[in-house]
Amino acid sequence: MTAAPVVSTYSMWSLFRNCRKAVDWRYQQRLVPLQRDRNLHFGSLIHECLQAWHQRRDLDEVLALIDKLRPNHLQDDNQRRDWHLAIAMTKAYAVQYATESFEVIGTGKELRGPHRKPRQRRGVAKFCARRQGGRHRPHPRRALHPRT
Repeated sequence: MTAAPVVSTYSMWSLFRNCRKAVDWRYQQRLVPLQRDRNLHFGSLIHECLQAWHQRRDLDEVLALIDKLRPNHLQDDNQRRDWHLAIAMTKAYAVQYATESFEVIGTGKELRGPHRKPRQRRGVAKFCARRQGGRHRPHPRRALHPRT
């Protein structure tokens, strides 16, 4: 019986560069933490807010999404911290980027083509934009690492 091939990801190689034993535990032995890190929860919340913002640019809708994703923010201290920070960040983002010089074409589009910087990897961007020249590409401020 042969082992299933391991899917190589940017996260795996980044971890390998820092700690080979951690790669063995995570990818070979499939040992994962029982609880997800709180910062990862918050990062997921902010990414959902940004996606909702760039779909319709409706601040009230994004704030309602934060309420929906953190329903116990009045009782739970962790949710309360996330809720307040997400509200503040979203409102500041809406003011700072009320208008953009690009049109959002779609979210979750696969990026194809050459990348200029060696640290950039091919992957999925949160959204793809069209600038005045008509070319589709991720906006430099918001280009993200590939999903892992």
